[in-house]
Amino acid sequence: MKRVWAIAGIAVRNAVRSRVVVVMLGLLLLAIVGLPLTIKSDGTVSGEVQVLLRYTLGAVTILLSLATLWAGCAAVAMEVQDRQIHLVMTKPVRAGELWLGKWVGLMTFNAGLLVVAGAVTYGLLLWNLRGERANPQVREEILVARRVVRPEPSPVYSIPPGRAVRFTFRLPQTPVADRPLILRYRFASSLTDKNPVACVFVAGAPARADRWQQQQFSAPGGVHTLAIPPALVGADRTLTVDIGNIHPVPLTMVFDPRDGLAVLSYAGTFAGNFARTLAVVWCGLGFFAAVAVTMGSLFSLPVAALVAGEVVLLAHIGASLRTLAGDESWLRGVYVVLYWLTKPWQMPDPLAKLATGELVSWGWLGAVGLWQVLVCGGVLAAVGTWFFNRRELGLPA
Repeated sequence: MKRVWAIAGIAVRNAVRSRVVVVMLGLLLLAIVGLPLTIKSDGTVSGEVQVLLRYTLGAVTILLSLATLWAGCAAVAMEVQDRQIHLVMTKPVRAGELWLGKWVGLMTFNAGLLVVAGAVTYGLLLWNLRGERANPQVREEILVARRVVRPEPSPVYSIPPGRAVRFTFRLPQTPVADRPLILRYRFASSLTDKNPVACVFVAGAPARADRWQQQQFSAPGGVHTLAIPPALVGADRTLTVDIGNIHPVPLTMVFDPRDGLAVLSYAGTFAGNFARTLAVVWCGLGFFAAVAVTMGSLFSLPVAALVAGEVVLLAHIGASLRTLAGDESWLRGVYVVLYWLTKPWQMPDPLAKLATGELVSWGWLGAVGLWQVLVCGGVLAAVGTWFFNRRELGLPA
């Protein structure tokens, strides 16, 4: 491992000497400070927080992905092109150690930049929520880690006029007594207009005389939330919610079975969720680094960057391919094939969870690290090492 760490150290020092670190820090700080000023939110504190978390950190991820792509391809391809690789390979260094050293150097580089970007973003977040802008609702619904609980499968997800439908949520653990449950819902209306719809929510065991009730006027298509007292959860950790359609104009409310209804239960602090989110992003960058170093071991720099860029693009558009695969078009079959071919290395999106207060769990982080870094990265390391061992390095220019 000494040779691996030595190669990694050389890679990091080369990046510092080439001023890559300075340039990347400048771009990251520009994205963190500039994007919240250019992207318009809905004018609320909650909207500003979501812009800062989702789009700012998303821009940071894209910048680091592009830097990893280029630096990883150049780490080997440029050394082969400039004949610098001979200074390393004439020493007792195996191709696998060279590959791993370059990868470790890139990941060290990414870790440092990601920590700086995360610290600045977290500091700006606290600054925006100081004093009079300290919104309790934002801290309760966004700046928190909540576990998402979907309702038990139901044959009915549409509510006709004047009717009510019962949904049952089974929580994985007893809710914290001083932390309300958040009911998040989104529905479509059978009418074409977007006028608010009158509906009523009743929560608690059906046999209870003190069931909680609240009437709402909610616009179709939007995401709405309600705070429900945790005392309404039964001894078996079951929460029953009845939703009634009481709109005076006859219409049908339709909830998407996948994400139309959810109960969010407190599971941890925002700081821990933020740190795990950055760790998931770092694991994704580990996969990009493995792709880039492997492509640099196989091809010249322009070809390596092109092929690696295509792989990274396919990894990022997995959600779009899934949506297109569900559309009824003559290209649907092509989208389905592309979706399943790219599914093994499609990138996770922890920022969507972070910006809505959903839990980024240790289990998910471990699964992403195991698959993206160890499994996919291991396969790419084996491929890159095998081809590099058979690559002729002594050909004349």
